[in-house]
Amino acid sequence: MPIKISPVMQFFVEREHRLLTEQVQARNNNLSMANEALQDQIRDLRHNLYMREEVDARRRRWQLSRLMHAQEAQRR
Repeated sequence: MPIKISPVMQFFVEREHRLLTEQVQARNNNLSMANEALQDQIRDLRHNLYMREEVDARRRRWQLSRLMHAQEAQRR
């Protein structure tokens, strides 16, 4: 059987519930925005890492090519 409370108490209970709900929603929104920002940072870091690896690979290929040309020139 439900507990009977006065209309004044009912008002305060409903108000407190509404305030708590708003606080939870605000926190959820903040967490969602923070999560999106972190996902953006992760994506940027992955892209930067990929680009750095790509540049390093090109540099190694270029150095290997120079070395091979130098060896070929020595043979002549």
